[in-house]
Amino acid sequence: MLNWFKVDQAALMGISWGGFLALRAAAFEKRITHVISFGGCYDGLDVQFSLMRQPIKMVFKLLFHGKFEKTINRLVKSKMKKDPLADWALYHGMYITGTETPYEFYRSIKKHTLKGLLHKIDQKVLLLAGEQDHYIPLWQHDHLTDHLSHADVTSRLFTEEEGGEQHCQVGNYELALEYILTWLRENY
Repeated sequence: MLNWFKVDQAALMGISWGGFLALRAAAFEKRITHVISFGGCYDGLDVQFSLMRQPIKMVFKLLFHGKFEKTINRLVKSKMKKDPLADWALYHGMYITGTETPYEFYRSIKKHTLKGLLHKIDQKVLLLAGEQDHYIPLWQHDHLTDHLSHADVTSRLFTEEEGGEQHCQVGNYELALEYILTWLRENY
């Protein structure tokens, strides 16, 4: 797209999983001069595993790494019937990755990581997260904030008090959008 429109520099914003994709794109495309990761993540497989509680999480990881495909599909489909967040996360995840089963989705999402790429991101970066994000674990926002060592990072953690504590500030989008616009005005 940048070539088609002969764009020399651009700001790129990704929302939710798009926040991961925007950071990944910035690692390889230097015409992206400003990156907004609006609820983005560092490691997709960890996001999915974080939806499970211990000791189930540990057992599930062992099953996944042991390639117990049928068992995983059975367990996940059972969880999806009982847990609306897991149901949404898995169906949406299978949709965005073009996979047919939970196991295929997990194998695909394992590739969605910024491990080994953070040093390649050297643009101005805005990282946004909610302190009670129900989907992406807070450690991932903190990890990105602390390890984008070549980037000029602005990190913003929205709180419950201001109404922005959820994933992508669901319930108070205006709060995040005002912050994004201010950041762009000051940095672009």
